[in-house]
Amino acid sequence: PAASIDSNRAALDISLRLPLPTGRMSLARLAILLLLVPLAARAQGTPATPSADSLPVVVRGDTLFHVRVATPPYTLEQRVLALGSRFAEAARRADLATDSVVARESDGASLLVLGQTIVAMVQDVDATAAGIPRAELAARWASGATRGLRHAAETTRLRTVLTGLGEALLATAIFALLVWLLARTDKWVARRFHAW
Repeated sequence: PAASIDSNRAALDISLRLPLPTGRMSLARLAILLLLVPLAARAQGTPATPSADSLPVVVRGDTLFHVRVATPPYTLEQRVLALGSRFAEAARRADLATDSVVARESDGASLLVLGQTIVAMVQDVDATAAGIPRAELAARWASGATRGLRHAAETTRLRTVLTGLGEALLATAIFALLVWLLARTDKWVARRFHAW
């Protein structure tokens, strides 16, 4: 492991010393630069994008965060579904949806807490798979969950306002139609009465 860290640092140093492409650059230099950039990104410890073996936790179309590891007895898919359902339930509850998800450290895990409810747990295996410290991963999950839940709450509020506005407009239109029908009926009855 120490040798791979040293080789990654060396690759990072080399890639930072290579000139930026200006004018005519040889194809070999460009290929070396393109090969060393991923090594430099890996040396920084933070993956640029979720890995192919990760699954997103999604609530109402918003990706909250990605999970990379299964926790026995659950498969990765079951874990993601369980987390998604917990956060979806929180999004439905008006008293929880606008609260911030907070990461709290516990014995061997970081707990994501919403209000008084534990909604997720970040374990050491999650942090190892992500390549970052557990506390940092928990903070990222908490930030993504808070952002997604707030968006879901805003969407729900907007939907409620638009639904209420539509119902009010419909009730007003029905009332106006009834008034118009009553006025026409009144005129018709008056004409029939005078015709006798």
